[in-house]
Amino acid sequence: MKKILGIVLATLVICLVVVLISTSAFATTAQGTGVLNNPILRLWNAIHNLQGQINSGELQALALRVATLEGRALPDCIIDADCDDNDPCTNQECNPVSGCVFTENAQCDDVSGAGSSTGITSGEVIITEFMYNPNAVTDTYGEWLELYNAGEDTVNLNGWSIQDEGTDSYTFSEDLIVIPGEYVVLCKNTDSNVNGGISCDVGYSSFTLGNTADSIILLDGSSGVVDQVSYDVSTAPWDSMDNAGYSLQLGLSSHDAASNDNGGNWCNAAVSYGLGDYGTPGEINSGC
Repeated sequence: MKKILGIVLATLVICLVVVLISTSAFATTAQGTGVLNNPILRLWNAIHNLQGQINSGELQALALRVATLEGRALPDCIIDADCDDNDPCTNQECNPVSGCVFTENAQCDDVSGAGSSTGITSGEVIITEFMYNPNAVTDTYGEWLELYNAGEDTVNLNGWSIQDEGTDSYTFSEDLIVIPGEYVVLCKNTDSNVNGGISCDVGYSSFTLGNTADSIILLDGSSGVVDQVSYDVSTAPWDSMDNAGYSLQLGLSSHDAASNDNGGNWCNAAVSYGLGDYGTPGEINSGC
């Protein structure tokens, strides 16, 4: 009897060694291609890969996940960092039951701009209106310009910039999300109590529009020109729009980057706002 028990015990020891060796060899590939259906082997494999970096609380969480995932896949994480896929456009979370959960980062979810690897197509964001010579307040307080997303993708303007034909420029340093069909208003001064009564999305202090001629150039985060409008109210057809207190607006049928290059598609706004200047900042243009 003792001899039989000895044989049985030796057999069990050999089997255990074989299991440990086989699961250890499989540990480096199981995550990618294999499925260990035995929860004990899956648990051992996961612990093996942690290389001792586990405490009792984490072990309990891992054991719970092993039991829940029976027959499906290896437990793949204990903490959020275990799920890091080196993709700046995804958020990674370690769920105590289901394991790694990946979601698109809000700044990269169909967004073109600073937080995305997808480049914006020139002309998708265009300049549609600007107040270069306010009358109700001085230029320092009352200048503004309007952008419109004419494309199909949501755009984050963080990292983009505007500049004129001289040395003035402004760079967006925070997120400014513009969905398709949406307007955003950039103001010299964002205080509606002093800027003539305008509601602004962002303020710029380092950018000034010339009262006779200038250019407004919109650049993406890679310094590529997305849109540009150049005006000169001393020459036709812009000279007919040289009226202080009236914004220059792009006609409704000309909301694209090619059409807004043509001064003939622009006109003075016909709707008053705030203290009595004319324009439709952040709203549909009144038409030309």
